[in-house]
Amino acid sequence: MDFHEDSNSGFESDSSASPFSTKVAYQRIDKKQSLHVPSSARNLISVLETKDSYTAGHADRVARAAVLIANRLGLDREQLETVYLAGLLHDIGKIGIDAQLLNKPDKLTAKEFEQIKQHPQLGYTILQGMPKLEKTMPIVLHHHEAWDGSGYPDGLQGTDIPLLARILSVADSYDAMASNRSYQRTLSPERLDDILRDGAGLQWDPQVIEAFFEIRDIICKVNAL
Repeated sequence: MDFHEDSNSGFESDSSASPFSTKVAYQRIDKKQSLHVPSSARNLISVLETKDSYTAGHADRVARAAVLIANRLGLDREQLETVYLAGLLHDIGKIGIDAQLLNKPDKLTAKEFEQIKQHPQLGYTILQGMPKLEKTMPIVLHHHEAWDGSGYPDGLQGTDIPLLARILSVADSYDAMASNRSYQRTLSPERLDDILRDGAGLQWDPQVIEAFFEIRDIICKVNAL
């Protein structure tokens, strides 16, 4: 994977999906100033970070993981840019959710979870009218869809779910399960692996899960630096 520092985006895909230096990957992915992140996106991210303390680190990690998975699948530079930006913005709809609910230290009730589930649609609405961010809209809207059709908001199934949303779903789910929250202990690596493998073909696109496992160790190292 070759991230050219003199390019506008900072990304260059590698369709051969060969391994790359973790240090170089981190330096070139994590330096947001070298990537094309519109000021409108930065402003939205700043607003959400002040409201939800968990979101900042989570969004960064999801964006990194998503772009690495997308690269592994051989997607082009424009798609890498788009999925990275969508990773940063995927929870932006939480701007419209009550802060007390977002930062609740206990497990959510069923009613509260229904409110949280509104955030993809809220995010889609927030991004409307922002031309530089419009490519992220279907990804943000559908990142909680499930391969078997059991997800939300539209119950899309299989390849009806946009590919970049399928990628983001894996990256988002992995980081959420790997993160320590007040109401949820971090799962062991073995348990995480079991959940992801068991969910291939049900919750997640099997090909995306396969790509994730091919570079899982790299993702972990990049996000730990």
